Amino acid sequence: MKRLLFVLILLLLVGCQEDESGLITKEIIHYHNIEYINDTYTAGEISYSECKEYKNGLLMKAYTMAPDGSHHNISTYKYKRGLLDTIERIDGINEYFTEYTYAGDQTKSVKVYHNDVEINKTLYEYNEDTVKAIIYINGELYSESIEKTDGNMRYTEIISYPDETKHTLQITLHENGKAEHYLSEDGDETTNVYDDKDNLIRTISTSNGEISEMSISYDEHGNRVSEISPFMTREYEYVYNDKGDYVEKKSYRDGHLTKYITREVTYGK
Repeated sequence: MKRLLFVLILLLLVGCQEDESGLITKEIIHYHNIEYINDTYTAGEISYSECKEYKNGLLMKAYTMAPDGSHHNISTYKYKRGLLDTIERIDGINEYFTEYTYAGDQTKSVKVYHNDVEINKTLYEYNEDTVKAIIYINGELYSESIEKTDGNMRYTEIISYPDETKHTLQITLHENGKAEHYLSEDGDETTNVYDDKDNLIRTISTSNGEISEMSISYDEHGNRVSEISPFMTREYEYVYNDKGDYVEKKSYRDGHLTKYITREVTYGK
């Protein structure tokens, strides 16, 4: 549970990378089967595809497409004043509906419904340099998180219910606004190093007295081409179109092909 809560915090700190080419109205990412033939991992037929449709740079629809062309897990996004208003997701017989409310441009609440029954609710409170998030699951208080920013320092405290256990995380922000150093209550810490383009190029982590490092490199398009640590080496190969958007990506782990995707990109106004 503690690890899950910290993962949720770290996910909130990671921003979405904007496509530099712009004007993308639709993308289809095809995930291919990986087959082991003659002692070699090779790419096979398409297993499934993920489709996204955009309008004016905003995601409007997302769904999974089977090889026969049928659509599944369909999500529809609606906006007000450029802010996300609702997400409706249909997954077979299940329907999920997410509703957002705001105070100005700040999120006030996020409510999730399953077949018209509220299953999750997050309420936000703002006070100068402090943000408080209160999470309810199935009507029961699940957790409270309090995030306070002081200069380049950010302090987070999470209270889990019903036992009211507390966990803390201290984050030092880099001048680019991204996290530079994490320190947990147990003394575990991670330091991030960035290049002059604000790309993360190195992480140094200490846990239970053991130190591990990972180095990361990028190509001229800003996409990762390698992640090297004492535990494994991951490498990525891309093929780009004339607009600089990737249309093919191969992922390797310790020299073996683990993922192969092809990407169709449609442009418009």
